Amino acid sequence: MLSVLNLNFKITKERGDALLFSVKKSEDNLIYRNESSIEYFTSKKDYLIIGVEVAKYIKKENKSLSDICIDCSMEKEDFLKFYEGILIGSWEYDNHKTDKSGKNISVNLLINQNMGNDIESKAKEISNLIEASFLTRKLVEMPGNLLTPSKLAEYAKNIDGLKVEVEKINHGGIWEVGKGSSEDPLLLTCEWNGDSSEDPIILVGKGVTFDSGGLSLKPPRSMEDMKCDMGGAATVLGIMQAAVKNKIKKRIIGIMPCVENMPSGNALKPGDVITSMSGKTIEVLNTDAEGRLILADALHIAQNKYNAKEIIDFATLTGAVTVALGELYAGLFSNNNELANKITESGEMVCEPVCRLPLHEKYDELMNSDIADMCNIQKPGGGAGSITAAQFLQRFVNSDVAWAHLDIAGVARTSFNSAININKSTGFGVRLIYNYLTNN
Repeated sequence: MLSVLNLNFKITKERGDALLFSVKKSEDNLIYRNESSIEYFTSKKDYLIIGVEVAKYIKKENKSLSDICIDCSMEKEDFLKFYEGILIGSWEYDNHKTDKSGKNISVNLLINQNMGNDIESKAKEISNLIEASFLTRKLVEMPGNLLTPSKLAEYAKNIDGLKVEVEKINHGGIWEVGKGSSEDPLLLTCEWNGDSSEDPIILVGKGVTFDSGGLSLKPPRSMEDMKCDMGGAATVLGIMQAAVKNKIKKRIIGIMPCVENMPSGNALKPGDVITSMSGKTIEVLNTDAEGRLILADALHIAQNKYNAKEIIDFATLTGAVTVALGELYAGLFSNNNELANKITESGEMVCEPVCRLPLHEKYDELMNSDIADMCNIQKPGGGAGSITAAQFLQRFVNSDVAWAHLDIAGVARTSFNSAININKSTGFGVRLIYNYLTNN
């Protein structure tokens, strides 16, 4: 059984006396309800999305529903998609509300007798995956006063079976970005050794638990959602939890530089020249382009300490990617066509789409500095903000390393209801990369 908020899900082959809920396909979206049953007609064809729809209906009608039994007379693969969808759709974040008036409802999922003996284990794998995505969603929603770098590290330590190291950092880009805060800059590293014979897959996540912009201060309205700027680190933690819970046969290392970007007398200043952990120097023209500074160090560590051959990084990196792609697609940048194609395919399979954007050496010219190896933002009038940010990161990736960068600024937390998510944190990337890891 999996409990999500007020809903307790159980797979069963016996109906019992619960209210019968059946899903039927038609041209229109209709609901017929009487004392003993609900008939839910939907025009949707994807059982994942149907599951999300049903969960949203149950939550909406919480006060008028008693325990229900959903008739899942469908093929096994369709049921597993439906099950995944109903779990996804049950998500809600009300942790800070004092009025939690919703009543508990038992949701029995009535399956065919012939679905096979492995249905429970497959459903358990899905439950573990969705719980991991819920961790990501919860962390993205948490306010900055409750989720500092050190508290984010505590969440990693609470994942049973995960090897976790936390190191205070006093040099490089991580230090330079975080030194303006009373919170120590940290490097959070997690490892799951599901197959020690393989080279590790490195997952890097930006962990700015609050981004004021630093001395290049954001306007107040632009600062309201900056508790979400650790979405990349939250994504990595969700993937790591899913890998551990389902014991996937991969060696995976998560590297998350965790800081607050705050203004103070000690803060990084526009015009400063800093030295990254790789030894490359950076002229900082804007302290609000801080994510790339800490990711540069994390990419260096991935290669220098762990001899990475494959790196996937996640970051709420640029507003420009939202201008380009909105809140539906993540921006994908990669130096490796095979890796990019596989990530794209996985995104399509799990309804977490990505759009590949170009990398080109000509964009590097926009990042050149007269006094250092590079600037941290492009020259005025050059545009292409998400591309130049990715180009900046690529300068810290060796040419023989397969690397993909996912700019999730538009999709980590959205302002609209998508087919599978409500207008809050989405957990984008957890199911996508889990699919990639388990199918390649």
